[in-house]
Amino acid sequence: MNVIDRMKIFIKVANVQSFTKAADEMNIPRSTVSTAIQELENALTIRLLQRTTRQVSLTYEGQKYFERCQEIINDVEEAQNMFLHRPEQVKGKVRIDMAASLASGSIIPKLSEILAKHPQLEIEISCTDQTIDLVRNGIDCAIRTGPISQAGTIEKMLGEVRLVNCASPSYLKKFGTPKSIKDLSHHQLVFYSQVLGGRKWGFEYFDGKEYREVKMNGVITVNNTDAFRSACVSGLGIAQIPYHGVKNLIDSGKLVEILPDLKAEPLKIRIVYSERRLMADRVRTIIKWLEPTIQKLLV
Repeated sequence: MNVIDRMKIFIKVANVQSFTKAADEMNIPRSTVSTAIQELENALTIRLLQRTTRQVSLTYEGQKYFERCQEIINDVEEAQNMFLHRPEQVKGKVRIDMAASLASGSIIPKLSEILAKHPQLEIEISCTDQTIDLVRNGIDCAIRTGPISQAGTIEKMLGEVRLVNCASPSYLKKFGTPKSIKDLSHHQLVFYSQVLGGRKWGFEYFDGKEYREVKMNGVITVNNTDAFRSACVSGLGIAQIPYHGVKNLIDSGKLVEILPDLKAEPLKIRIVYSERRLMADRVRTIIKWLEPTIQKLLV
């Protein structure tokens, strides 16, 4: 086994945090995984991983080595594919992170387009609303709203996501349809927060000069866009939510747009990827496809 193979095993162990799971996913004996890690640690004369009976985690030195290994493996794969130009020769695994609502409602239904052009691509989609470390989690690119500000990454603005004010027919039947800002004092808001227990934002609107916020009551706070949408459909309150995520629900009558003249500030949507001198062809291909696909949603 050469050092590149050992690095690949180390990366897998670091990602799944388990020797056994790494062996299963790579279809190799667990003893091979243990030997590879031990040989790396012996050669480097440092401990890369902390082992307990329940979990494997990176040491400080292990984290630094992990990041460098990721770069080296990507460079090796890029070098091996640098003279391949035909679409069917763009191959390999690409890991993308995005909100669950964006993945299920917009991106996954269109994946057949890119896979038809590049049949040897293998795509992994991680669905989370929380900002995660791209390098630590082995993510090639992420789609995010709001600022990222993560060291070692490049952010490319794709556009703005329009928010709409929504409520379910059952909620409006119970509480009435608000016609003005003053009416909101008798209504409830579904709160969204990436960190539960954090500040609860109120109802946001543009007064003609600036964006303002009205404090509202509410009975539920969620940290996931699917749960956010579900809470609104279930009649738990008014939600200010991306239009592309609720368009079908509005069209079908499961949600009703309210207060159309009181718009919240649009969310800026970005594609984020590691700042690398050489980008793997497979990652470049996915990013090139994602950009116009997402921009179409913003119209």
